[in-house]
Amino acid sequence: MTISEREHIRSQKEKQKKRNTLTTIIILGLVLVIAAVIILTQVMRPKLTLANEKGMSLGNPEAPVKVIEFSNYSCGHCRAFAIDDAPDFIKNYVDTGKVYYTSYPYPWSETDLTYKASMAAYCTAEQDVYFAYKNEVFKSVFSANDLADGKERVYAKRAGADMDEFDACMKKQEIPGYISATKNLAEGYNVTGTPSFIVNGKLVYRDSLNSTVEAALSSGN
Repeated sequence: MTISEREHIRSQKEKQKKRNTLTTIIILGLVLVIAAVIILTQVMRPKLTLANEKGMSLGNPEAPVKVIEFSNYSCGHCRAFAIDDAPDFIKNYVDTGKVYYTSYPYPWSETDLTYKASMAAYCTAEQDVYFAYKNEVFKSVFSANDLADGKERVYAKRAGADMDEFDACMKKQEIPGYISATKNLAEGYNVTGTPSFIVNGKLVYRDSLNSTVEAALSSGN
């Protein structure tokens, strides 16, 4: 092999090495860009904002129809209502002044995996970001791990809660009492499953919610 041939081979190897290095840099750059987009999507996701939100209620307290919801954060039907039905329900009935809508988290017991997330719901309600929090929970919970201790804080932060206020609230002794009061309220209406709805004092379920509201509006009762 001549000197010129060896130099040519060496030159080709150096060029290939540079091409490999450039390819690696481009791939790493793309990975970093994708990671940054994912992080920004989580941090900068639009916050849910609803008119006339106060605590766990939406709408005009003087509306002719009062609807109370009891919902468990591990319940698939509750998730379906929150994601698929609630936006239209709020638009058609709450925003139009026909319904005053209150939604309560309903863990079945203190050992229920949703208990800590339900406590957190009351703390987000104190900041009037409860419905954003509720949506975050239902969009995020697919397994028991998604309700692990500490996850409720993640969902509250995504909902826009002030975390110093939230952390202080979670230490309040009154919060478990709120859950007990909710349980007593539900039992008073004979609630045995979720989601359950109370329309002007009448217990109904998801499939008959709208028709019951319409009937109440028509009858004035």
